[in-house]
Amino acid sequence: MNEYIIDNELKLRIPNQPEDAKRIYRLVNESRTTLKQWLPWAAEQTLDDEIEFIKLSLNQPSNRVSFNLIIEFKNIVVGMISFNRFDKTENSGEIGYWLGNQYVGNGIMQRALKKLVEIGFTEFKLKNCYIWVAVNNRRSNRVAEQGGFTLINSVPNKIQLLDTRVTANCWNITND
Repeated sequence: MNEYIIDNELKLRIPNQPEDAKRIYRLVNESRTTLKQWLPWAAEQTLDDEIEFIKLSLNQPSNRVSFNLIIEFKNIVVGMISFNRFDKTENSGEIGYWLGNQYVGNGIMQRALKKLVEIGFTEFKLKNCYIWVAVNNRRSNRVAEQGGFTLINSVPNKIQLLDTRVTANCWNITND
């Protein structure tokens, strides 16, 4: 099992099947009202959907399609962070993340983001990492900013939410 230790409380790791699917589903279900505001898939995610997602995730790093990691805080699954996609022509990766409601406010995501960027630059040899965040998603924008990302622009109608398309901020960090 691949693990990326961040500190004595926090680590990222490759998901396991089927144990993690159940844990992630429970966490999504507990935080569904908040998550679905920004992540439309969370509105109707089922356990079967989560099992299938994790099965697919396990094969994608080698294909450079995506790279999904469980976030563990004090040995409890609290969310996920990932390279949702890689752009081979630009040698970049687009990052996505979410936490269960009860774990927000502990600095977890900022630390996880910094570690994922390190993985992107060292293991995947990326030149750039991007994060697209709905302009009104204050928490996720703050995570990107505190993670050392620079706001490059805002693009109207970039992100599809449940019932509308919204303007998104594009955040970038470069491997200098």
